[in-house]
Amino acid sequence: SQSIEVLKKSNLEIAPELHKFDFILASNDSNKFQFVATLLVKEKAASSSIEKLYLSSRIQANLLGANCFSFKSFSHLDSSGETSLIINCYRATDSSLIEAKEAFEKNVVYVFGKEKEGDKSIFFNINNEKREISSGSYFRMGLNQGETVMINKGGPIGGATVWLNWEKDKQPYFYTLSGFGMNNWEQQVTANIGFGTVNSIAFTTGKINRILDNSLGFLLIYVLKQGN
Repeated sequence: SQSIEVLKKSNLEIAPELHKFDFILASNDSNKFQFVATLLVKEKAASSSIEKLYLSSRIQANLLGANCFSFKSFSHLDSSGETSLIINCYRATDSSLIEAKEAFEKNVVYVFGKEKEGDKSIFFNINNEKREISSGSYFRMGLNQGETVMINKGGPIGGATVWLNWEKDKQPYFYTLSGFGMNNWEQQVTANIGFGTVNSIAFTTGKINRILDNSLGFLLIYVLKQGN
């Protein structure tokens, strides 16, 4: 079962937020980011996932009027058998949120394997070079101007391939190879694409799923560890 607790709440009277829930760094200017609440989401189930806790906290935060959040802590299967996530939630103007995005690295790719430590590693290829992602970790890679990066899982025949190129001021890309928590993640599917296609995904028997919710992607790199 899952529970949500408001650990701390401001006295701000704010209308519920319907769309936004941006990830921000904890060091952002408090004058631009009005504190709304600190939320604790817990779940006592072996099937609990970071994404499930994130989605629940997002719904509650939006109801309270928050449109952005920063990561505070995460614990997977503590002594009581619970998985928990704590986030600080804020309200900010659109211009402040756009400004906050400038703090993040540009043209970086994050590839996730399996969420929980102890699961099997996942193997994939970058420009035909074999790579491994241990469970509970992610692979980080930068994109260089003038170069095309090919990510493949499952081999050239019957596998899935992504081609990525550097773009000016491009926000990070987030991909998952295991498909964990795909309930709210969108898949881009393009059939019969050739080499040089920019930012495309070809799906057959292999799986490379793009996480289009960047807030969830940023949360994952704070919760999981870099494996390369």
